[in-house]
Amino acid sequence: MKTLEEVIDQYRQYNQEELEAIEFKKKHNDTPYLTDIAQIVDAKSLLKDGMIMIKKHPRFCVVKKHSHNYLEINYVLSGEIEEIVDGNKITIRQGEIIFLGKNSKHEFLPAKENDILLNFIILSEFFDFIIPFIDSDGTIKNFLINLLSDKESNNSIIFHLSNCEQVQNIVYNILINYEERDEKMNNILRYYFLLLIFELLKHTEKAEETKASNYDSMLLFKTYNYIENNYQTATLYDLSIKLKEDYNYLSKKIKKLTGYSFQNILEDQRLKVSKTLLESTDISVNDIAEHIGYNNLTFFYKLFKRKEGMTPLEYRLLNRL
Repeated sequence: MKTLEEVIDQYRQYNQEELEAIEFKKKHNDTPYLTDIAQIVDAKSLLKDGMIMIKKHPRFCVVKKHSHNYLEINYVLSGEIEEIVDGNKITIRQGEIIFLGKNSKHEFLPAKENDILLNFIILSEFFDFIIPFIDSDGTIKNFLINLLSDKESNNSIIFHLSNCEQVQNIVYNILINYEERDEKMNNILRYYFLLLIFELLKHTEKAEETKASNYDSMLLFKTYNYIENNYQTATLYDLSIKLKEDYNYLSKKIKKLTGYSFQNILEDQRLKVSKTLLESTDISVNDIAEHIGYNNLTFFYKLFKRKEGMTPLEYRLLNRL
């Protein structure tokens, strides 16, 4: 297995596109365009084997505006990259990661010698394994599904996590294991991407949408993540402070975007946790109610029966693991 230093050195070497760009600049004293990129890049034309490909972004040239029919993740290995995503110019620096949803249109300005960007080209079915681990009831999962969807307008999100050692180590392990190219590669990479997504979800405060029209999706992303991590004590007031949004505006916005109130979403998350505890532990119903944030046992019983059509004890008897 190659060392990390060997892998990084490999990406620093000129590829054919870069050699042609250097030669063009010598002859014409001008910046070349990469002309062989179609307006919509097809994953099948790139991925001959497996469901993931790691491709170095060509330096020294402009990459024209294009979109893809796959999820692309950009990672800056060194230096910085200027990218225009859906008309919005952004700068991605060393160690930062951007998720580009299907059909998101982007282009690149010329990268310099030390500006190394890696493109993780991933088929949607690669995530069939990952998504069930994230959330069986469809909260954060919906966010990723939207990234993988075929809608014309998609999310593009940048994570400013260059100083997060855990994230950087996971990416390095992905790079090293990708070089093995054996039959186990896809399975190993799936686990590493699962770890990567879990780690990114711990740092939503470092996530930034790449354009204003993605604001709604980012707001839901942070709302769901807040509820999942703080279901015992979560309140809309506390969330409004964290997001620096007006309380009434946030309440109406969540209801408009989801069809449910903040309280409804919180109740669903609490019930999800309670069902897991009923299925897999012997913790008393009273202690479970207190654990998920309900001091009133009667209220918990009524809520559970209204949502599940049975009492917590009846659910436990029917669903013991």
